[in-house]
Formats: sequence, C-alpha cells, structure tokens
Amino acid sequence: MHGVRKARIELGEYAAITGMGLVGQLALQLASKTGCEVLIAIDPCNARMDMAKRLGATHVLNPNEPSFKSEVNSITGNHGLDVTIEASGYPQSLISIFDCPVSAAGSYNWVLYGIGLWRWTSWTSI
Repeated sequence: MHGVRKARIELGEYAAITGMGLVGQLALQLASKTGCEVLIAIDPCNARMDMAKRLGATHVLNPNEPSFKSEVNSITGNHGLDVTIEASGYPQSLISIFDCPVSAAGSYNWVLYGIGLWRWTSWTSI
C-alpha cells in the first residue's frame, strides 16, 4: 500500500505493474482506485493475467511477446507510461519497459518493491 501511495498515481495517468503474484495483485487493486487512465498488468503467466483483468487492469500484456513494446505504445497512444510498479522480484525485467517511451508530461516514477522509489535520478526508501 505504501509503495502505491509513494508512486503518486494521479487521475488520467498511464501506469503499469510488472509481476502479478500476490504483491503485484495487491498493488494492482490499490492502483485501480487512483483513477489512472490506463493500468497495464504485465506477467508471462496467463492465469495471473486473467486474475489481473478481473481485479482492475485495463490491459494485460505478456512481456515475452515480440509485440510487447508496440502494444504499450498503442495502448498509451504514444504518450508512454507515467508510473511503473515493479513487483515481480526480478528488477532486470524492467529493461524491456525502459525501451518503451515514458511520458512527456515531465515526471516518471518507478516503484521497486523491496528496493525503493526512483523518481528521475533519486532513490527514496519505501
């Protein structure tokens, strides 16, 4: 809960959560109440993605699909993501998302559960 709060997801923003295990599903449910425009659940497991869709994800994506980056671009209308919450336990999975455009709105948040909150170039503990 604290990580989603620290991400400061706002009305109309584009958000993604990687990892739809227990922590990711809880973060997804909390994030779905923020009023974000798009909430993308990212996980390679179909069963977890089905659950995410039922719990509030507007879109579900498999990061292993070749069209992953283009799908993120299409979903956000080339706006990019404003917030990403990494709950998979594999921060290296963020590499595929870093290649996607981030919002031109002027701010971008990464929340890494168990690691901290990164906003531009600074880390703060969550």
